[in-house]
Amino acid sequence: MTDTKDRIEDARRLDIRDEARRLGLDVTKDGRGFFNPAGRGPRAKSPSGSFYRRGDVWRWHLFSDGHGGDVIDLVCWMRGCTLLEALDDLLRDGKPALPPVRYTEPADADVVVPYISRRIACAAFLAELDEPPAAMLAWLLDKYGITAESVERFGLRFCHEDNANRAMQAAIGATDAATVSALGLAVESKSSGLLNCPWGWGGWLVIPYRDRQGNCGHLQARRWHRSDKNKGKGPKYRHVRGEVPYPWGADLDPGDRPMLVEGALDAIRLRQDQIPAVGVPGTSWVRPERAERLVALSPDWLVGFDGDEPGRKAQEAVASMLSGAGAAVSVVRWADGWEGDWCDHYADPAERFAVDDGGPALALVGGKDIEGWSFVELLTRGADEQVEIAAGTKQRPGYAIGIDALDGLSRLLPGSYHLFCGRSGDGKSHMLMSFGVKLASQGIRNHFVSLEMSRMQLEDRIVKAELGLAQNEQIKPHNMADRATEAISRRDGLPFHFTECDTLWSNVQVHLDRLMAQDEPPEVIWLDYGQLIMVKGAKGIEERGAQASKNLKAWGKRNPSVVLCVAVQLNRPQGKETGRKPTRWDVRGSNQWTQDADYIALLFNPNEADPHGQDSEVRKVIVDKVRNGATGIADIRLPSPFGWFTGLTSKQEFDQLQRQNRDERVFG
Repeated sequence: MTDTKDRIEDARRLDIRDEARRLGLDVTKDGRGFFNPAGRGPRAKSPSGSFYRRGDVWRWHLFSDGHGGDVIDLVCWMRGCTLLEALDDLLRDGKPALPPVRYTEPADADVVVPYISRRIACAAFLAELDEPPAAMLAWLLDKYGITAESVERFGLRFCHEDNANRAMQAAIGATDAATVSALGLAVESKSSGLLNCPWGWGGWLVIPYRDRQGNCGHLQARRWHRSDKNKGKGPKYRHVRGEVPYPWGADLDPGDRPMLVEGALDAIRLRQDQIPAVGVPGTSWVRPERAERLVALSPDWLVGFDGDEPGRKAQEAVASMLSGAGAAVSVVRWADGWEGDWCDHYADPAERFAVDDGGPALALVGGKDIEGWSFVELLTRGADEQVEIAAGTKQRPGYAIGIDALDGLSRLLPGSYHLFCGRSGDGKSHMLMSFGVKLASQGIRNHFVSLEMSRMQLEDRIVKAELGLAQNEQIKPHNMADRATEAISRRDGLPFHFTECDTLWSNVQVHLDRLMAQDEPPEVIWLDYGQLIMVKGAKGIEERGAQASKNLKAWGKRNPSVVLCVAVQLNRPQGKETGRKPTRWDVRGSNQWTQDADYIALLFNPNEADPHGQDSEVRKVIVDKVRNGATGIADIRLPSPFGWFTGLTSKQEFDQLQRQNRDERVFG
């Protein structure tokens, strides 16, 4: 066993590029890639790949299917042999000698492209790339917390095998082949002599770097791992060759005090929260002469590199260089033990860092300075508001649904997280739609996001409620036409919209973010329903529910201008408990739903045992939790045969409505 381990170590020290040549592979001049000519070896259908170094060991990576490994794996892959057979082949005496080759290793200093040519080529290349597909957007949101709006705002693009050569040809047309080749966007195939773009091998997220005038003068690409099997194989990042002229985010607004971070993606995540951030392409990028360029961008910097040991060490060095170049510098102090970056921090915001500006440390949450208020300031502002409300010069904050019994307990407050709960079949989805119609009738913009019902089901529900139709009711054609015309005229211009959405949380978040990015975003969002949300990595309904509720709560805090209302399902009681009133503890799955919510309303049908009784139209809404408010029970009515939920203010009104419905059924 020890002998085999020694042989493996000896074999791994061999130059993989020479062994590849012995296997019949064509190795590129710079020694960074290879091509498998057709008909050679059992792997002729997988023609090209790359070589890269990890530590002291050379490795290979196949572009077509992600295969790779060290030199031993390469021999096994090409010859279809076992480990021991590969070792015998690699370490045997008398291997055929090869003509010596001196590989031309690319170096930044060897690439000299005028900035104007570089800028034109990069812009032309970028313009031909595609927008990221939905799967890449979901990956960015799940891994980095970067939304689709930020992707569009900062011009991120998708480079792949179908558009890379087209983009390369556009760059050549705008400049010339020598310029594009010098930038590493075109390489000549040794077998065919044709130019190909190496950025087409695999999927890449392309990030443009812009100067102060907004011109793109550099491109960085981040590999998109579409599955876990390809992680760790091949380079993670690649850049246009040559010196990176400036960091990402150099197009700062005048007067900004920027934060300097590691990497463009961290900077994009911070910019998403309105924090001016600049991302360097690596800690080694900042040198004394480049520190002067940064000071020219801004004389005042906050440095916040990653929390791992290399990031903390580099942060001190960079802060020293910026200070030496004449900048005022503060640094981020991460909590001991934290080794993540800003994207990791925003995935789980907590008080884990502070800013050291030479004076007392200022605690931060979520990357923004805390704005504090004294007790008296809060009391004075709140008391003044109550005086105005009592005098009738100001309305109570929030939105009134339009049902007095409910509105008397609490209103829908922007920035709050409301739960509307009901047992299966009791009408929780219909309750949300009914409340949305009432709010929209007051001019309040509503949006209903359906995770359960399709467009056809939504359409059927709306038509039957608006026209007052029972499921199988037959109406004379002229009466139906009159009803439809009247309903359409009455609801014309109603600010109430509906969309369907996939149940994966990353897609739900993108969907909600896009709603809020509209010119006129909704003031109230109804989400139906919460337990359908799937969260990657969460197992079981309890863990999924807990994570989904936390995610929705966090999203609501990031969007304080909207009321987020979520329907959730209640467990149905069994046996002797049948017919009892529900409580918040009946929420199916995790109790996290009720812990996170600011407001909980439970829909209850007291006439379930007697659906055709005298009070069959009455439902009860049990307001079980209100932060800083009163709880209670409100009666609402579902008109017969069907309609929107409405209020019920008195027994006399109920009796009158009952008589009216009977008269309509008899004489109408």
